[in-house]
Amino acid sequence: MFMKKRIVTLAAALTVLVSCTMFGRPALASEEPHSVAVNKPAFASSAEEGFTAANAFDSDAATRWSSSYSDPQWIFIDLVGNYLVSEVKLNWEAAYAKAYKIQVSRDAVHWTDVYSTATGDGGIDDITFSPTNAQFVRVYGIQRATSWGYSLYNVDVIGAANP
Repeated sequence: MFMKKRIVTLAAALTVLVSCTMFGRPALASEEPHSVAVNKPAFASSAEEGFTAANAFDSDAATRWSSSYSDPQWIFIDLVGNYLVSEVKLNWEAAYAKAYKIQVSRDAVHWTDVYSTATGDGGIDDITFSPTNAQFVRVYGIQRATSWGYSLYNVDVIGAANP
């Protein structure tokens, strides 16, 4: 009886071992990257009356953020959690940035550049970069292309939860 139990246990162990070797480990479910900034807390260096930072993150193309008429200006979003961010889509109004950076942070104090340009041309900018862990994402305007401030209809941040 004891020998039979050992043989059954050994056979079961070998079956598990062979299954793992042949088929590998089961894949863990992972979250697909998606829009992660909609209606999260937003902040800006300045805003014209009625054109608040939150407007740039409400996914409504009829609203926008508009800054003061000076350089530099910035707008950022608190994603309220850690995300693996890999893309930012900007929809500029006619008042766009000629030079700007996309920055990420875990604490809203220390920022890391993930993208920069000195040749912005307005319209829609779809910016991709290596996936980066962040809770905060900032558009940092260095130089305006017009005499107006900076103005964004939408800032869409694409990422996946990264607990």
